[in-house]
Amino acid sequence: MRRLVVIVYLVELFFLFLMWNMYSYLIHRFSHIHFKGNILMWIHMAHHQVEYVKDNDNNGFVLPHWSQYLFWFGTFRESLDVWISVAPLVPLMIFKPEFGIPIFILVYIYESTISEHLLDHNPRITDKKLTKFFAWGQYHLVHHHFYKKNYAFIFTLWDSVFNTSKNKAQPGPIVKERLVFGIRN
Repeated sequence: MRRLVVIVYLVELFFLFLMWNMYSYLIHRFSHIHFKGNILMWIHMAHHQVEYVKDNDNNGFVLPHWSQYLFWFGTFRESLDVWISVAPLVPLMIFKPEFGIPIFILVYIYESTISEHLLDHNPRITDKKLTKFFAWGQYHLVHHHFYKKNYAFIFTLWDSVFNTSKNKAQPGPIVKERLVFGIRN
């Protein structure tokens, strides 16, 4: 009986994590729709103005700045971009803490320590078997060239479901210059 309770809890936890992951996907996708007054696009553009690859020349590992542990990611807009994706976890932590707290801890560790340079924007992650399931490395960097593709966060599931996946890079190094919504500066 106890084993069943644990299994049910883990299934529920994974389901809620996937729902939050879908929310993050949809917010990211919406932030790339060009129309006057799209505040999410204005906020998210800060993410596309960072030169991740240039900052990632230290063998793929860069220690996060201390402010990232406080959920501050350099500028107000970059931080707000993350806060918006994390926002639904706050009521979940309040009303269902047994689910909200573990998911928040996972997202906190991911966002504050390993996301920026080690996984999401690491051009050294090129393994197609890995990037078929995880939105890391070249998979996410393709998004910086083709901004209407690869919106996924952590898992590539929602890109597959909504047919927005592009797992092929341009010929040559994927991101060697600064890109803003797929436009070279």
